[in-house]
Amino acid sequence: MNGVGAHEVFIETPDHGRTISTMTRKNIEEYTKTAISIYGKTAAIIGTYENAEFARESLEKLIKGFTHKSVYKFLEEQQKRNKLKELAEDERSEI
Repeated sequence: MNGVGAHEVFIETPDHGRTISTMTRKNIEEYTKTAISIYGKTAAIIGTYENAEFARESLEKLIKGFTHKSVYKFLEEQQKRNKLKELAEDERSEI
C-alpha cells in the first residue's frame, strides 16, 4: 500500500488512569509527521498509513506501560528506517 492520503487510526484504552501528556503527544507527532487528537480514552491519528501506524504503536506502548525512553528510542529507530527507505527510493528513481 502506498500510503498516499490521510488515514485515521483510533485507539481506546480501558485504563482511564493512564494519560498521555501534551509533551509526549507533540513529540510523537513530530517524529511520525502525524496529527494526534486525544479526548478522554480515545486517540485519533491522522497521517500517511505508515506514519499513522508508527504513531499508533507508540501510543499503544505508552498505554501498556512502556517507559517514555523506550518509546522515544522506538520512534528514533523508525525515523532512521524511513530516511534510509526514502534515500533508497530516490536512488532508484534517478536510474
